[in-house]
This record gives sequence, C-alpha cells and structure tokens, in this order.
Amino acid sequence: MLSNLDESVTFEVTLGTDIKLFVMGKGRVKIITNKGEKKYISDVYFLPSLKHNLIIIGQLMQKGYNVFFRNDV
Repeated sequence: MLSNLDESVTFEVTLGTDIKLFVMGKGRVKIITNKGEKKYISDVYFLPSLKHNLIIIGQLMQKGYNVFFRNDV
C-alpha cells in the first residue's frame, strides 16, 4: 500500500500498551474518495511488525483532511 518508501527513516515507537515497535520507513498511501478521486496521505510510517493497518484520525485532521463516518464506513 505504501509508495515512495523512504527506508532511511527508522526509529522506535511505544504503543499505549507500552509495547515498543520499530518504524522501518516512511511513504505515502493512495486513497480513493467517495467521488472516485485519487488522494494521497503522506508521511505514513511503515511498521512491518504490525499485523493490521492503523489510521489516526487526529493526525489526518491536523493535515487538513475531513473525516466522515456513516453507516459503519
């Protein structure tokens, strides 16, 4: 899902459960809006040890994105 991966970006993060994980790069993710437009979320970290993709709504809002939830979507 990541493009333009910069593997020189590496550091350790600590989750809320005090688990430490390593960031092994930074890139961008393409999303398709509900109008079919292609948009990109930049500065997305790659943590290969995570089993699921995580998105932090507050960080999207800081970047100027509007986030809407409707019908569990």
